[in-house]
Amino acid sequence: MAYNFKAIEKKWQRKWEEKKVFEVKEGKGETRRGGAKLGKKYYVLEMYPYPSGTGLHMGHAFNYVIGDILARFKRMHGFNVLHPMGYDSFGLPAENAAIKANVNPRIFTDAAIKNFIKQQKALGLSYAWERMLMSHDENYYKWNQWIFIQLFKKGLVYKKKAPVNYCAKCNTVLANEQVHNGKCWRHTEEEVEIKNLEQWFIKITDYAEELLKEIDGLDWPERIKTMQRNWIGKSEGAEVAFEIEDDHKKISNVIIVHGSNESEKESKKGKPENLRHWKLWLKRNLEENRIKVSNELYPEDWIPDYEKWKKVFEKNKIDENTILVGHSAGTAFILRWLSENKKKIDKLILIAPSVIKSDKYKYLSKLKDFDYDSSLKNYFNKLVIFYSDNDDEDIIKSAKQIHAELDGELINLKGKGHFCFEDMKTEEFPELLNGIISNKKFSVFTTRPDTLFGATFLVVSAQHSDLMEIVSKEKKSEVEKFLKKIKSTKEEDLGKMEKEGVFTG
Repeated sequence: MAYNFKAIEKKWQRKWEEKKVFEVKEGKGETRRGGAKLGKKYYVLEMYPYPSGTGLHMGHAFNYVIGDILARFKRMHGFNVLHPMGYDSFGLPAENAAIKANVNPRIFTDAAIKNFIKQQKALGLSYAWERMLMSHDENYYKWNQWIFIQLFKKGLVYKKKAPVNYCAKCNTVLANEQVHNGKCWRHTEEEVEIKNLEQWFIKITDYAEELLKEIDGLDWPERIKTMQRNWIGKSEGAEVAFEIEDDHKKISNVIIVHGSNESEKESKKGKPENLRHWKLWLKRNLEENRIKVSNELYPEDWIPDYEKWKKVFEKNKIDENTILVGHSAGTAFILRWLSENKKKIDKLILIAPSVIKSDKYKYLSKLKDFDYDSSLKNYFNKLVIFYSDNDDEDIIKSAKQIHAELDGELINLKGKGHFCFEDMKTEEFPELLNGIISNKKFSVFTTRPDTLFGATFLVVSAQHSDLMEIVSKEKKSEVEKFLKKIKSTKEEDLGKMEKEGVFTG
């Protein structure tokens, strides 16, 4: 007798769907469809697939059939089985597939999932389809965002620069898996560039000790436990800071642009703005380190005029080794001048920046009559922004707005007000001085600090985020040429490279 297996399959798959036989009810001891009592709960979950192709491949089928066998077996033994399906559809694989197909990622992903479901139903997999999840659904990823916010509030996430694979043609970062022999997987002729970009990190290391201790109690194969211990990689020793001396010798000059007096009357009290607060203290300390300082008084600073300030400012020598320090209204002047002149400098230091346009500061309107954008960060090597939690609301907003647009380092020094003598209770500002002339320090971890007295040189990783800060002008092209040899951030690729290097100067 010949059986039409396709017809039989479709018949029963249709009945399963009509009667929702694989959907579950919550609770225990309640009556299930068909009159049977709900048994003990059992949860079966396979890895959710990336819908980055048009449909299932044999690896998927192999994985999901095994999970289905377990789910059916447990149902036959009276368990109340929850066996859901979902799609890991938010992120790089789905995005790359959409780029390849030249289709909007949402349209591509929804179509791919529809086909996945059709194929999984054709396989007869016993999923509770009503429980389906898709990570590109806002009802799902809002919880990812919620978790991130909780981690942020607890101080468990932070930003820092780290090396990434970058393809100029894709104009995006590549995962290690997308780098093939130092070239982009999509543009096979395009060499991958290693860039140090600012990224978010989670402080897993805060839990390293706890994770290490708990490994002993796990019912895992000893080989896997050893791998986990090695991955955590605890060793006991000391961190030793090596100081790079005279890092500030390359500074050609520091130009201080002060803020604004409240009125003409205020400025005639005997101490104009450039001689108040921490400005004289800073000038004295910089000159002791043989650094040329400009601390000029800018005209009519109670009603500052950009063109008049510009004439004073441009008397200074401004080059790629210049550091510009702006306080309050002075920050608006500096940002406007850089936006217009596009002159390359070394460092930009902004203190209590004032760039928000508001009626409260109408007398500064001639300084703030401009707009800047993220392209401004091409004209300095480093940006540091100081602000205080008890300053004016517009100043705090300005600091955060500049940081959001231009990145850099945002430093909140609590209780410093507007960084005036009356607020700080001292004319000293050591954090600012350290930001200008601090010798660079590199921390090295060692289990044998006693051997360091014989050290003759220090090797800095080619991927260190602060590497370029200690490279001299004479050695810059040599270092950059060397960095181009590195084509991947993969540990195994780096491990295969010959050990070589160049002098930073």
